[in-house]
Parts: sequence; C-alpha cells; structure tokens
Amino acid sequence: TVGAQGGESGAAASCLLNRPSWIGCCPGGGGVWCRLGWASLLEGAAAALTATWQLAQREASSMRPSRRTAVAPRSTSSGRTGGGRSAGRGGDEGEDEKDKAAQGSHGGGWSVGGGLSGSIPPRLLSRGLCCAGLLILLQNLLLLRWGSLALQGCTLVSEVAPSAELPPSSGQGAFLRGVVVDTVKSLSAAASTSSLVVRGALHARGASSPASVAKASAPVAPRKPGARRSKKGHGHDGPPAKKRTSAPATTRKATLAPTPAPERRPSLDLVPAGGAAATGPMTPLSSLNDIPREKLRIFGSEVPSTVKYSIGFGSVKRKKDYILETVGTMLGLSGDMSKSILTAQEREMVVLVAHLSDFDMVWVRSVSNKLRTDYTDLVSSGRFHVMHAPQEMYPLLEVCPPLCTYKDEPLRAKWRSKQNLDYAFLMHYSAPLAPFYLQIEDDLGFANNWVTKMDDYVKSHYPPTWRSKDNVPWRLIDFSQLGFIGKMFQADELSRMAQYLVLFYDQMPCDLLLSDWMQSMNQRKRIDYWRKQPSLFQHVGIFRTLGGFQPLQERKFGKLLFDNPQGWVGGNMTIVPTYEGQFAYFSGGEPQRHNDVCDYTKSPAHQKQKTHRCWFWGKEVHAGDHFQLTFAAPAGIQLKGVFLEQGHPKHEKDLFVKAEVQVAGPGCKDFFHLAPIEGSETMIYWEEGVSNPPKLPVPKVKCLRITALQDQEDWVAIQQVQVRTS
Repeated sequence: TVGAQGGESGAAASCLLNRPSWIGCCPGGGGVWCRLGWASLLEGAAAALTATWQLAQREASSMRPSRRTAVAPRSTSSGRTGGGRSAGRGGDEGEDEKDKAAQGSHGGGWSVGGGLSGSIPPRLLSRGLCCAGLLILLQNLLLLRWGSLALQGCTLVSEVAPSAELPPSSGQGAFLRGVVVDTVKSLSAAASTSSLVVRGALHARGASSPASVAKASAPVAPRKPGARRSKKGHGHDGPPAKKRTSAPATTRKATLAPTPAPERRPSLDLVPAGGAAATGPMTPLSSLNDIPREKLRIFGSEVPSTVKYSIGFGSVKRKKDYILETVGTMLGLSGDMSKSILTAQEREMVVLVAHLSDFDMVWVRSVSNKLRTDYTDLVSSGRFHVMHAPQEMYPLLEVCPPLCTYKDEPLRAKWRSKQNLDYAFLMHYSAPLAPFYLQIEDDLGFANNWVTKMDDYVKSHYPPTWRSKDNVPWRLIDFSQLGFIGKMFQADELSRMAQYLVLFYDQMPCDLLLSDWMQSMNQRKRIDYWRKQPSLFQHVGIFRTLGGFQPLQERKFGKLLFDNPQGWVGGNMTIVPTYEGQFAYFSGGEPQRHNDVCDYTKSPAHQKQKTHRCWFWGKEVHAGDHFQLTFAAPAGIQLKGVFLEQGHPKHEKDLFVKAEVQVAGPGCKDFFHLAPIEGSETMIYWEEGVSNPPKLPVPKVKCLRITALQDQEDWVAIQQVQVRTS
C-alpha cells in the first residue's frame, strides 16, 4: 500500500483522502469516485517508483566485488579474544541463514529484495517489475478517468452518506442519479475496508500502530447459513439478541406498534414525506400520499354529507374552453335543457372536481376566476372544487425517443404521458370527497336525470354487499363506451388506480392501463351499463388538445352530435365511375359500419378487405367545380357546425389544392364564404361561435357547397361530410 511503500506518497494519499475541498483536484467538485481515483493513482506511481529504486540499488550492489565484513554480535558466550576468525565465519553463516529464511518467508524469493539474482538476471528482473508497476499506473489512470466521466454526468456531494438528501430532479434523470448514488455508496463501503482507505484514515488521525491497521483492514467474513452465534462474543452479527418473553395475546395487541417504514431511497422517491411534494418532481415510484391536497387546491370548501358521487374531469387550453359550458350543462344550470337535465335533489348528491392541468398559468388563473365567479353558490356550498398540479411536480414527459411505444410520435407520447399524470393527481385529490368517483371529460353532453339513472343502477345491481364468483367486489362500472369517459370507481380503491397511473405513466395510454388495472384487481368481466341502456354521456368536443379535430361520437347516447339532416348530393364535378357523392353524406348520420359497393378494382384500398368503404372521387378538377349538399327543409337548416374529411391513406395527393366551403340561403343563388381549404389539410371544421367567421352569413342554410378555386392535376377524394344542427 501507499502508506507502507511510498512514504511521502502515503502522506499525499492521506491528504487527498481527507482534504476538505476538492475543487482543482477533481472534475465537478469531487466525491468518492475522485478520491479513490487519486489515491489509486498515487499508489500505482509509488509502487512503480519504489520498485524501480530498489531494483536499481540491488543491481548496483550486485555489480560491486563481493566483500563481506561480518561483525560478530557481542554476547557472553563469544566475547573472548582470539575467536575473531571463527566469529567471522560464524557471522557469514548467520547471514546466509537469514537470507534463506527471508526467501522462505516470501514464498521462494519473490520479494523485491529477495535472492533471485542468482537465477534471473538482475536487469531482466528490473525491467519486468518496472513494467508491472507501469501497468498498475495505467490501470489507475483509467480508474481516475472513469471517475471523472461519472462526475461530469451527475453532480454528487463530496461526502455520500446514507442520510444524504439529493437536490430535486425530474423523471428518468432522477432515477439514474439514484442508481449512481447507490453504486457509489456500495463502492465507498467496500473501499472503507481496504488497506488503502484505512491506512489513509489512520494516518490522518495519527494512528500508526501496525496492529490497529491490520485489525481495521481485516475483511469481514459472512456468517454461514445455519451457523450459531458465539456465546462468548458478539461474532460478526453484532451483539446477541435479547431473549424474548411471551406476553399474553391481549397485552401484545394493546402494545403492538406499527412497523416502521423502511428508509426511503433518494433515487426512487425524491418527494419527502410531510408535505414538501409541491416543490419536487415525481418519479414512477413516488407516492401520491406524500402530496398534501392543500398544495393542489385552487378553491373548494368542505363537502356536504349529502354528497355521494364526486365527478372529476380535467381541462386544458384549447381553441374552445368547453369547461365554461360543461359545468352548467351537467348540473342543469344553463343551456336549453336546464329544466330537465337535473333536479335540485340530484345536484345535492354530487361534487364537481375540475383539474386545470395546463401549464399556462395565465390561462389557469383566468379560467379559475371565471368559474369561481359564475358558480359562486356551488363553490360556497362545497359542491365545486378546482385544483391544479404545478409543472414542477411532473416527472420527465419527453419520453420519446427512446421510449416510443405504440408507434406514437414524440408529441403524442408526451401528451398521453401527461394525461395519465393529470388523471392521477385528479383521482388523488378526489378520493376522500365521496364514496364513489366518476371520471368524465370537460366536453360532454349529458342525458336527462343522469345522476338518478346512475344511482339507481348502482343500488339495484351492485349494492355494497355484492361479490363476484371470485368473492371480489366490483372495481369499475362503465357508463360510456368511449375512452376514459363515464368510468366509475369506488373511492376506497381510487388511490390504487391513481398510483397505477403514476407507475406506468410513460408506458401505455390511460384506457389500456384501465383495463389492465381492472384485471389486476380481479374483476374479470367488464360491467358495461351502455350495452343494455342508452349511454349517459355524449362527446361534443371536436377541437383536439394536440391540434386538429376529432369527430368522436357516442352512438349509444341516442341523438348523434352530427345528425346530418335530410338532403341530397349534387354538383358538376367529373367523377370516377361508381364513386358517387352518396358515399360522402349519409342523411341521419354517419353509419357505424360500412359495406359499400363500388368498383373495387379502381383503388388498392379495397384489396384484402372483408368490408368496403367507398368515397366520393372527382377527377379533372377545374376552378368552379363543386360538390353540393341541398337540404330537404324548405326554409333551410340552422347550421351549428360542419365537418369535412378529404383525401385517403392510399391516395394521399387527392386533395383540393385551393378551395372553400360556401353556404347559401333559400333559393341557393348567392353563396358566401364559410371556411377555407388550403394546402395539405385533410380535416376542415367550422363551428358557430368558435371559428372564423363566428356567425353564419345567412340566417338559415339551404345549400352547402365545396368549390374548387383553381385548376389542378390531382384528383379529389371526399370521405365524409357531416353536419350538426344543435
């Protein structure tokens, strides 16, 4: 070791191991990696220099004439005069015996100062041991380099202790930081038993006793399985355990203390217990129980005892803030059907919880203030809560690449990862508010008396005593066939679902995680209310969070959102034979399943298909050519929205280069601009009050036309045109 061989080098290693500041010696400020690297470097250098110096001395002495001058030791048995010659001979013999003993103690003469010069040339031995020292030096240089790279990857404290607190970080970076810290702790613990670290520590403390060094550096052997402790000593496992005395069962039950929680690893859960969660990010293994609900609440008061259902939904910034209408619609406080949606008794059974989950705090404050103002009575009575999880609580959301599951693009992977966490925070907040929790969205329409219908179904079919064949209570009741809408949970299991979403937030979309969670909770069969009864909710939101449009409809609700009033299709465009306008517009609404009949040989889209969907297909398009809908109502319709989808996955270029949607009143003579069609847009949507222009240019629409504004070589495919009147 350095302390034994290097002399001054050993002191330098001890100084390096104990100096308070590592700035200037180690990259990144220092740490255990750097200390071990520097000490090992000095060890290798000292070993190489010491071996070279000793061999040089040995070689120089072997080249001189061998002349021994022995001095007989003084003793009472050999102190006479006249015994000089015999004493000299005896001295030579004593030295020979010492050399032999030294060679034997070092395993046959492999020590640096041993007797190999007779069998191996000194110059060869010098070269060999010098090369060995250089190899050790190279090895330790590599160790120092690896330590420097580790320090550049993550900043560690100079002293890593089991109780060290790490600065907050986010997502997978925090997890990798934890792995590195655990590795450093293990290496530090192992290094503390080596002679290098022990000698350096004792040298710094002034301890130089070889016995104390040997005792401190001795490795600890693990106890063999089944081995008994020594009765006279503590052995390797610490002091002997005290003998337990049995206590009566009643006494043990009364004095039984809860099992202490295991020490929390900084690498897995960076959120300290006790409520500091609002300042640190989560990881997949973080506990939502460490987040105080007060940190999430924007406003809300104590929930009345009459509340049975908490209704949770999230909202983000979009082109249309649906939440401002949905709150009043679902409770029957606004809208055309306000007198029949809910009764006052039904409103007393629910509490609304809205999660404003957008990271735009200007939008969050604006919407929360408007909701508080518009629904003052709900807020003051404890039946309306609004919350927001700060952005710093979220873990890493940019998970793609490399984790791009389900072939999602990076933006969509980030969106669905955040959506899982949005739901998790919402469920965590809502769990203690009511016995049951219903997950919905902020852009829905509601059936009349939907609370009573929902409550009657739960009480009559799944009372609290209900158990499945596996003796398991119900975990999930589905009141809608769409995604994550209309999903009911029992509140005492809601925290599990929330934690499940956190654990796999970056792996799967929420609706797939929901199915897996239900199976994990031993509910083998889905409970689908909507299979035998009309759905209680209709999706009315068309504007997507990621941009674009999504005309998703709940077909079991009753009336479709896009009702497509009665009308017929016409126009002056040249069409591909059999690909007519009837395939683009269906009066009464788009059918759920298609099995259209057209010339399948015209397009590869029909190859290897059991069912077929045809479309309107125009060719030789010129400026002024148009596709036209004429509605059957003599006075026209009250148009609220129109959705158009053009192009086809197998014919991506079959789009309008430049066109527009136009409307006309009765007589269909004068057509006015409603929406532009430009570039590579495949979906076009206009909605009253949201799009531009916000109002119709005519009171009622008799004709709706899609007109080309310039000539083009590519054909035009129109897959669907959908119209809504409410």
